[in-house]
Amino acid sequence: MVMKKQINILLLLILTLVLSSCITSQDDVNKAKQNLWIIEWTTDAWSDLEDEIQKAKDDIKQDSIEEIEKDLVENNTEEVIEETIEEVKKIQIKSLTDNQLLELDDLSWVDLLWWEVEITWKTLWKVDKIVVNFSNEESEFPDDSYTLKQFKPGWETFLYRAFSRYETLDFGKNVYIFEAYSWDEITKLELVLNVLKEDENKEVVVDYEDIDVWSLPSNGKFWNPTDLWNGKIWYSDLNWLEIKREVNPDFTCEKVTSILADEVSGYFYWNTCRPIEWNEWISFYVIRLEWDKYIYEKHYYLSYQGLYWVQELETWTWVTSINIWEKNAELKEKNEEFGILEITDDLFKEILK
Repeated sequence: MVMKKQINILLLLILTLVLSSCITSQDDVNKAKQNLWIIEWTTDAWSDLEDEIQKAKDDIKQDSIEEIEKDLVENNTEEVIEETIEEVKKIQIKSLTDNQLLELDDLSWVDLLWWEVEITWKTLWKVDKIVVNFSNEESEFPDDSYTLKQFKPGWETFLYRAFSRYETLDFGKNVYIFEAYSWDEITKLELVLNVLKEDENKEVVVDYEDIDVWSLPSNGKFWNPTDLWNGKIWYSDLNWLEIKREVNPDFTCEKVTSILADEVSGYFYWNTCRPIEWNEWISFYVIRLEWDKYIYEKHYYLSYQGLYWVQELETWTWVTSINIWEKNAELKEKNEEFGILEITDDLFKEILK
């Protein structure tokens, strides 16, 4: 920019010299003006020309000063580095081996605030054994290495409970290394749960209102719903059906294992989980052990109303923790044969309307 202004001033000076010294006749003056695209020069024009020349000189001087100042700033000012602190991620997952036999289900950060996290996983291949190693350098809890005792070779899912009362979840950086063994292969996967001190006082608000019995369908097919003494609802024409309040915003098919772990005290298997109506209605089948017998049920969950149904389908003996998975596979093939489900399904479709 400075060079351009200097050239303009030079042209103006040449023009001045031409008009004042070298031109001796009016015709020559007019011809010179025409060559320089000037129609007519007056006294005011000469004054404006001088002002333009002075202004151009001042601009060059100012630009030079600014260039010098800029050079001083760039070469003599100390560099200021702004330090940014990266936000600590609550949940981090990292594979520690090239191959991987495990896949983590979704975790809810809300669970950390209750100091009870049920970690559920899928096995991507036949796994024989799973070992979980826990450590937290900021905690007084001791390091722990635990082999999942309820996991059986070949199972497709498993559960690990990170509970504060088990000394496997505390403030700070909780590190869990999941080792999966399959034949001669061992894969490792790291899960980190960061629990910060400022999270301690955060409240988790869950609304557990009583069920409005009068809002439930009532007709000749279902008859009337009745409120039992323990807060559960039953229908007189639907044997072994119970409805209760269950508010769980994270209830999805991926969360079934962890949720059932709270509901069922013994061994269990589930199958055929289906999300219906954009996950507002989820249904799945469960076989569970109760003392010396098994119970086969269909479970329903209606998220937007926070209602949980359990319809008992079959119960008998001759099933143990060893062959429960075989019985689950057998019953899965006859899910459509349970006649009571036609009425129960119609009831929930009625509620969804």
